Amino acid sequence: MTPPHPTQSERRRHILGNTLVVTTAFGLAAVMGLVRNMIIAARFGIGPELDAFYAAFKLPDLLFTVVAGGALATAFIPVFANFLAADDRAGAWRLASAITNLVVLVVALFAGLAALTAPWLVRTLIAPGFDPALQAQTADLMRLVLISTVLFGISAVQGSVLHGFKHFLMPALAPVLYPVGIIVGAVWWTPSLGVNGLALGAVLGAALHLAVKIPILLRYGFRWWPVLDLKTPPVRRV
Repeated sequence: MTPPHPTQSERRRHILGNTLVVTTAFGLAAVMGLVRNMIIAARFGIGPELDAFYAAFKLPDLLFTVVAGGALATAFIPVFANFLAADDRAGAWRLASAITNLVVLVVALFAGLAALTAPWLVRTLIAPGFDPALQAQTADLMRLVLISTVLFGISAVQGSVLHGFKHFLMPALAPVLYPVGIIVGAVWWTPSLGVNGLALGAVLGAALHLAVKIPILLRYGFRWWPVLDLKTPPVRRV
C-alpha cells in the first residue's frame, strides 16, 4: 500500500525542523571552534610554530575544496535521489560507492604528490618567507594534515548520501566534532609532541567527522562496491 503523501503543513514542519537542526549545529560548531582557538592560543601563544601549523593547511584545504567541496554535493545528490525515488537502493549505493572510490583515488593521488613534494611546495608557494627550519616543520605538518583530506573526502560523499535520504542531523553535527579532535590534540598530545600534536588532532577530528555518520549509514542499508563505473550514465552525470 502506497503511504500517503505528506501534507503541506507536515512538509513545512519538516523543513522547519531541519533548519533548526542545521542552525543549532552551526552555532555549536562555532562555539567549539572558539574553544579550540582559545586552547591553542593558551598552548602556543603567537609564534612561529603556530604559523607553521596554519600554513600547513593551505594546500590540503584547497585540495579538498576543489575535489570534494560543495560542487560535488550539488552534482551528486539529485542523481542519488533519483535512484531512491525509483526505489532502487542497490543502484543508489553503487553510485555512492563509485563516487566515494573516485574521490578517494583522486584525493589520495594529489595528497601523495603533495606529500612527496612538500618541501618544494612550502619553499616556493606556501611559505617562502619562512626560515629553512620553519619551512621543514611546515612540510612535515602538511604531510600529516593531508591524511585528514582523504578522510574529509570520504566524509563529504557520505554526508551527501545522508542528505539524499533527507537525513540532516549527523552531517550537521560532523563539523562540531572536527574541532573536538584538535582540542584533544592540543590538550593531550602537544605536551609531548609539540605542534605535531595539533596536526594529529586534525586527523582525529576528520576521522570523527566521518565516524559520526557511520551508524546512520548502516541504518539506511549501507553497501559498498569496489567499482568506479566511469562509463555509466549516472557517474558521468555526477
